[in-house]
Order: sequence, then structure tokens, then C-alpha cells
Amino acid sequence: MLRVVPMPQMSPQELMPTWLRNWSHERVGRLLAGAGVLFFSALAWLANPAWIIAIILIALNLTQSAVTERCGVKSLLIRLGFKGERDLGRGPRPQLVEAPLRPVSASHHRVTRSIS
Repeated sequence: MLRVVPMPQMSPQELMPTWLRNWSHERVGRLLAGAGVLFFSALAWLANPAWIIAIILIALNLTQSAVTERCGVKSLLIRLGFKGERDLGRGPRPQLVEAPLRPVSASHHRVTRSIS
């Protein structure tokens, strides 16, 4: 009789190959977009010109994500365990901006009276 052994629970990050773990979701998203355009361009040229529709959809997704700053592919990659450039220590760090000192007017000073 065949015995079924349960597999251990693994996170998506643990299922990735080692070389892919250091890639950010930005890098993987650019790779998918570029590879998709190349692949569907070859299909449109070699097989059927209707594959240009897939290239148009990729372009629309890139345009929509640039305008709205929301991308379905990015959300999917984050759920799969890919980290951002900042999470990997390679992205730009947020700059601390020091606000210029403003002169304080007399109306902002608290006046205390001493009771004698």
C-alpha cells in the first residue's frame, strides 16, 4: 500500500532558488515585462499577428502602474515573498529633512504670573 507523507510547510521565500532570493520585486517585474514583450513579439512575428494584443496589455499595465502607483504584478510578487530594494538594503534611504527654524512670535509665549 502506498503511504502518503505530508510535506513540511514552507514559505514562498524558502521555495525560491537561492540566486532568486536576492532579487527585488522591482527587478523581477522589469524582467517579466521585458521577457513578455520579447516573447509575444516573437509569437506575433512567427505565428499570428493577434499576439500583438498581449504586448498592448503589457504596455497598458506598465502605463497604469506608472500613473496610479499600483501594480497587480508587484502585489503578486510581494505575496510570493519578493522584497523591495529598500528591504534588501540597496534602495534609496529616505532623507531626513530638517525644517527651518521659524521665529516665535510673542503670542506663542506662555505668560506665567507669580502669586505673591
